[in-house]
Amino acid sequence: MDLNLIKKEIETEVINICDYYHDKNFEALSRLFSTKSNIMIFGTNSKETYRTIEEWQALVKRDIELYDVINFGKIRNLSIQVASSANFATSFFEAELEYTAEYERSNPDIRLALTWIKEDENWKIIQWLASFPATEEQQIIF
Repeated sequence: MDLNLIKKEIETEVINICDYYHDKNFEALSRLFSTKSNIMIFGTNSKETYRTIEEWQALVKRDIELYDVINFGKIRNLSIQVASSANFATSFFEAELEYTAEYERSNPDIRLALTWIKEDENWKIIQWLASFPATEEQQIIF
């Protein structure tokens, strides 16, 4: 078991996520998710909680139709951890996200935390957490 090779496989899938969103490739995005395990997805909106691939697919279809442009910038702070069993991994990263809807452009940073399992020799997502980190001006002190 070569942990560096596994980390490279996960890194490739992370890059694929960004490319598939840019290309609006719904089918390829859907193939990244497990069909054999339960999934849990938290989107950037507090109401975006999904437990089935069908619920997530409805969200992605809406996003693809809503946004004229979806571009991920350079991936930063990529962290990949692999379990000693080599069939379970996590990835955390952030990137600038540029999207345009109805001629209005936004470019916040986005953070994604993903949990992966190995299914039939392929890495599949079983958990997804997306967030837009607050800027210093937006932070609320508790």
